[in-house]
Amino acid sequence: MTSSPFVLKGNGIVMFLVGGGADPTLTYISFINSKGEELIRVGNENFNGTDKCLE
Repeated sequence: MTSSPFVLKGNGIVMFLVGGGADPTLTYISFINSKGEELIRVGNENFNGTDKCLE
């Protein structure tokens, strides 16, 4: 799944939940800049249905 482009505003802090399994190579959130460069990739290695992943 890919979102439409968006711009972070305010303090730039982003919070999200990652589910779908304990394999961060397959289930992850990746932030990519306007040049197509991956800035950060975060997955959940210890999925238990309620884990929060904050960066």
